[in-house]
Amino acid sequence: MKKFVASVPFQPNLVPVVYTPTDSTSPLVYDQPHDFPILNAVNAYAAEGESIEMIILLPVCPEGNNCMKNMPLIRSQIQTLTEAKHLDCTITVLTYDDSEEIEVMLRLYGDLLSHLNDNDEVYFCVTYGTKPVPLVQMMALRYAFHARSNLFVGAIVYGKLHGSVRNPEGGDLFDVTSLFYMEELSESFWRMGISDPEEKMKAFMLSEREGKEDDPSE
Repeated sequence: MKKFVASVPFQPNLVPVVYTPTDSTSPLVYDQPHDFPILNAVNAYAAEGESIEMIILLPVCPEGNNCMKNMPLIRSQIQTLTEAKHLDCTITVLTYDDSEEIEVMLRLYGDLLSHLNDNDEVYFCVTYGTKPVPLVQMMALRYAFHARSNLFVGAIVYGKLHGSVRNPEGGDLFDVTSLFYMEELSESFWRMGISDPEEKMKAFMLSEREGKEDDPSE
């Protein structure tokens, strides 16, 4: 199943924008103003009428906190897109204490990992959340990538606003999936005793880019 993972932001008074991919050839396009860059991935990779799961990471905050106020907003924007594409979308909310203590992050790691299964196709957004949360997301993803059978990492995205948060002038959508695979390469290079990993990674990325340009199916 295709699964899309994103955090609820702490920021107040979100202003919807169109997040435009920095790579002009990227399929990660969604031309409706929104607040959650994961929706670019849903629009790009969820096929019309498909069943998907949206996994939302939600810190348990006092009533009236911005996270709690933003939760109905993400549900509404998910619904708008899924209805437009006739998607059967299951929303799973993983709550965790509003704390950055290691015990809290480890529980979140375990909860997220329990939802990453064999044959899943997963898409992550690392735009929101306190600084440890994207690290936890990548920990879970990396373990699942090795431990689950046929788990495919479709995309890891990050959104960045133009201008001020209160008065943005649009946003950029970065596809940082290659960094996930470069981390895998980095460990392999270390085990192989390679002393110039940066140059080897550049050569690898160049060969990947040239391969896509030569592939008639692209």
